[in-house]
Amino acid sequence: MSATASVDGNDGVPQSQTVQSRIKHSPQLVEEATALCEKYKTAFSLFSQCHNFYNKNCITEQDKSTLADSIQEFFSYLGHACPGMKRTVKMHLLKDHVSEWVDMNNAGFGLMREQGTEAIQIHFKKLYRTYGSMANKVQRLKLCKNTT
Repeated sequence: MSATASVDGNDGVPQSQTVQSRIKHSPQLVEEATALCEKYKTAFSLFSQCHNFYNKNCITEQDKSTLADSIQEFFSYLGHACPGMKRTVKMHLLKDHVSEWVDMNNAGFGLMREQGTEAIQIHFKKLYRTYGSMANKVQRLKLCKNTT
């Protein structure tokens, strides 16, 4: 066995040869991998448009409008490409609060540090651990509101 070839372990065939033969014999796998690659490429491209605007130090009125449109386009794509995907706290902040924050401060997050959002996320997780198992969502919200 050469130093550059690793062994699959099942049949002694180097992994690179096994993968190549599987690809040759499975056009469906290639098709699925290509589709998945395109999905992620599009999602990251759309997210990068948002990121480029909300990380600026100085934001113009045109930038604010473009940022709002970019966020809408990103989440619209995610809803279509990944239905049922759970939104993280950071995704919630991006979708529901970033445009408002940028409008209010006339600046992007380029002047902020990530530690601030991390500290907020810790607080949200603590609230969820404490009240997340409550069946009555209205009562849960009232209790969470009273703790802040």
